[in-house]
Amino acid sequence: MSLDSFPNFQFDTTSQYGGGAGLDDTASVISGYTQQQLDDGTESLLNGNGHANATQKQRIDDDFDAVLDDFKDGPVDLPPHACSYCGIHSPASVVKCLVCSKWFCNSRGNSSASHIVNHLVRAKHKEVVLHSESPLGDTTPECYTCGSKNVFMLGFIPAKSDTVVVLLCR
Repeated sequence: MSLDSFPNFQFDTTSQYGGGAGLDDTASVISGYTQQQLDDGTESLLNGNGHANATQKQRIDDDFDAVLDDFKDGPVDLPPHACSYCGIHSPASVVKCLVCSKWFCNSRGNSSASHIVNHLVRAKHKEVVLHSESPLGDTTPECYTCGSKNVFMLGFIPAKSDTVVVLLCR
């Protein structure tokens, strides 16, 4: 039996599952009644013994209220060198993009690359400067030989001294 012999229900407007021009993407599989049953069943599973655990529920409500109180005060004032993505503002963790003058950190968050690398790649920017209070001070990483500031071309070679690193183009 070939797959061509099966009817395509996606375009069948008479199908009980919808389809065709009258397709409703907003319809929910879980109705309000089913959701109430799920909520009741989940609560009994969480309580372990099937009985309502008022103290545990009260503690969760209090924790939630405390979090809401923290947000009630409004946005937190961040220093100008805070990461544009996540707000981290540790001087040792942030760098400033020299093209757009925005600050980014070396944290990944939930992305595949750090925030600074993510920004540089997407914006096609290539030059950064370190924070003035960082361990290396207000420094722009550049090649020791040619002076190139393209961070994607830089690599490092440890020198004989433990405290010195030489940046060179690859």
